[in-house]
This record gives sequence, C-alpha cells and structure tokens, in this order.
Amino acid sequence: MKISIMYVRAGAGHISAARALADELNNLYKDVNVLLYDGLEGSPGFVRNIIEKGYSVASNFFHPIWMGIYAFSKLYFVRKIEVDIVSKYVKENLRKYILKERPDKIVIDHFFLIKPVYEIIKEENLGIKVLVIATDPFTCHPIWFTYPDMDLVVFSDRMKDYAVKHGVNSSRITVLPIILNRKFNSPMSREEIEEAKVKYGFSLDKHMVLIAGGGEGLAKGEVFLEEIAKSSLDVELAIVCGRNEVLKKRSEEVAKKYSKKIVVYGFVDFMYDLMNVSSVVITKGGPATIMEALILEKPLIITSYIWEQEKGNVEFVEENHLGFYEKHPKKVVEKVRKLLFDENQVKVFRENIKKVGIKNGTSDIAKFIYSF
Repeated sequence: MKISIMYVRAGAGHISAARALADELNNLYKDVNVLLYDGLEGSPGFVRNIIEKGYSVASNFFHPIWMGIYAFSKLYFVRKIEVDIVSKYVKENLRKYILKERPDKIVIDHFFLIKPVYEIIKEENLGIKVLVIATDPFTCHPIWFTYPDMDLVVFSDRMKDYAVKHGVNSSRITVLPIILNRKFNSPMSREEIEEAKVKYGFSLDKHMVLIAGGGEGLAKGEVFLEEIAKSSLDVELAIVCGRNEVLKKRSEEVAKKYSKKIVVYGFVDFMYDLMNVSSVVITKGGPATIMEALILEKPLIITSYIWEQEKGNVEFVEENHLGFYEKHPKKVVEKVRKLLFDENQVKVFRENIKKVGIKNGTSDIAKFIYSF
C-alpha cells in the first residue's frame, strides 16, 4: 500500500506531524510505502514566501497585523478567494505528482491542499482515498472547512463541533488524540531521568527550568531567561532557541552574565530528554509542546500564543488547572517559584494533569489511516 502524506512548511507543526505519522506507519506496517510530499513543491516562489515565511513572520513578530489578517480572512468570501488562488498555483504540480506516484491513499495536514487534491481526484477519475487531519486541537481558522466535502480527523470534540458548525458532515469526522513524536508515549522513569541529567550536565539535586518554543524558539525567551537568572531561585536553566539565531545569541549573552548554570541550545533532536529532566516548562501556545509536556506530567507556564488558532490550547491549560498563562517576565518568576516550591500547588497540578489523561494519538491515527 502506498500512502502519500502531504504537508506545507507553514510553521513547524505540519511537517513534524507528517513525519511522526510516517514513522509510525513504517513502524507498524511492513506492507506500507509512505511518501512525504511538500504540497507547495514546484509552485512560484512568491506563493511559497507568502504561505511559509509570511505566516511565520506575521504570527510571531507582528501580532496586530496578524490579528487583522486572521480576522478578515474568517469572512467566507475572503477565505474562499484565498483557497481558490492558492489552488490555482499549486494544482498542476500536485496533479503531476499524484498521476506519477498513484498513491492508494493521500493524507493532508494543511488546509490549502484540500481543495486542489479533491478536485484532481475527481477530474482524473482516480479511486484514491483522501483523509484530512486538522492539526490544531481546540481552535482553528475556519479556512480548514472552506471545502466541506471531506473525510476529517480532529483532536477534540470541541473541534468536531466547530467543523460541523462550518458545514462538515459529522458522520465524516473522527475524533482521535493529537499527533506527537512516538517518543512521547510515556515519561522516563526516575532512574532514566537521573541518567539523562548526568548525560546533559545538570545537577541531580537541583530543579531545571526549561524554556522552549518550537522551531522558532520562544518570543522574548532571553528576557524570561534573564529574569529567572537574576532571581533568588536556586535553579538551573536551559533554553532551546530552535532556528532563531538572534534568540540564541542574546541568550548566550545572558548566560555569560550570571553564575547560575545556563545551557543555551539551538535546534535539538532530544527535546524528549530535556523535558523529562526539567521541573517546569516555559513555552508558547503551540499544541505539540504543550501536549508533550503534559504527557510527561510537567506543569506549564505559557507566555504567548498565536491568536486565534492557539487560544484554545491556552484555555485548555487554564480551565483544567494544568499550568499558568503569564506574559509578564517578573510574574513568570513568581509562577516558577510556585510550581517548584509550593508543594500543594505542585500536587494539585500533577493530579490535574493525570485527570485529563493526555495521550499520544499517533499510533491510533496511523492505524485509522491504514484501515480507512
């Protein structure tokens, strides 16, 4: 069986979900040939720049502009125009790819690929099954549902209700847990955590506070790093800057100024290890990092989120008392103090994390795709 997983490099979440699914399918089934495909391959440079770089820059660094674009494009006629325009520029390259590879199934994890793929299947009279996976767990842009004639996987009942509200047939929607890297199926044991602390140079008898924000790092991460570094908290610190070279340079400058142990990382492939050895995770509102931390039973401090698509993630954390949303650096220090040294607060948060029962759904979704 040949399965093509199509993604777009607009934020790290789409490609990381595609890779996690591909790994799981390959791990579970020997008769599956998984093809990962960038749905914008071959499209004009300006299209790629607007969708990939434009999204990242606007959503992370120009919040008022992003909020205006987001709100305006929620209007049905606007998002329909956006979908139609993108489809026009990507459709023929997608057609060539599909006709060349002839996959048995196509899995889509970005909304701009839904319309052209379904139209190509119909126009070419192909018997290819298509499944769409909405990668935001609780709130998303309604542009996901501009083309409602699709089979859809979502990560929560809240998202299913939202999809139905925008015209998707409820019988074609399946609710399954979120896609994460398969490492995040369960936390490390105490012994494994101690071994990892030694491996990465952290003390066995001190708390480590982790600052991380996905592939682009955490906005103002160096500010939060410095506030904790100069505080009276007896902790060690690690910050993961991802591909953000400016954040990495600023964080390294902070690390030189203080006697606390501060480790500055760029892009890493051992986030699972770092999260396990940490006591608190300071991050932004992206779904993957939040859910990964919760699976590992780490209380969260969220300092920012992308409006409006990540708003539901923050609401989920706050409503279930799994951590704090706090954007002011000095107040973040006090929240860290609470989560490390207020035993009652720590106990309540850990109990609440266990109650919500976060699960890595990658295996369930891979099995669903195989039998779909």
